[in-house]
Amino acid sequence: MTNQEYRTLLRKNHLCRQCKRQDAFTLAGHPLCARCTELDTINQRKRRAKDGGEKNRQHSQEVRDRRAALGLCTYCGKRKPPDGRSICNVCSMKQTRRNRERDIANGMNWPRGANGYCWQCNKNKSMDGKKMCPDCYERFRANMARGKQNAEHQ
Repeated sequence: MTNQEYRTLLRKNHLCRQCKRQDAFTLAGHPLCARCTELDTINQRKRRAKDGGEKNRQHSQEVRDRRAALGLCTYCGKRKPPDGRSICNVCSMKQTRRNRERDIANGMNWPRGANGYCWQCNKNKSMDGKKMCPDCYERFRANMARGKQNAEHQ
C-alpha cells in the first residue's frame, strides 16, 4: 500500500493522519485532528521564525515574479492589471482603502488638504488663501522656475 492510498484510507475512516484518533475535525473532513492541527501550527511558526521569515519572503517574491511573467495581478493573481501597473484595479482600490484606514488610525488627516493642512505634505498648516504650507509652496515655485528654464534652453 502506498502512502497516498494509506492517507486516503485514513481520511475515508475519519482518522487523524498523525495520531490516528477521531474527533470533530476529522469528521468534518480535515486530515488532522484539532490537537495535531494546533501542534502543526506551532511548529510551522517556529520553523518560519528560525530564519527570520527570509524563506517566506523569498517564496512570496517568487510568486509575485511568476504572476508578473504571466501578466496577472501580482497581488491576487486573478485579473490582468492595466498597462504599466503591476496590480489590478480591484486590488488597487482595496490597498487604497487599507492605507486610508491605517492613516486615519495613525492620526493623519484625510483627505489631503482637509482641516486647513497642506495638501502636499499633509503635516503643516496651509497659508492663507493657498492650499500649501510655506515650505511646500517655495519648493513648488522653485521647481516651476527650473522647469521654465529647462523649456527655454531646449
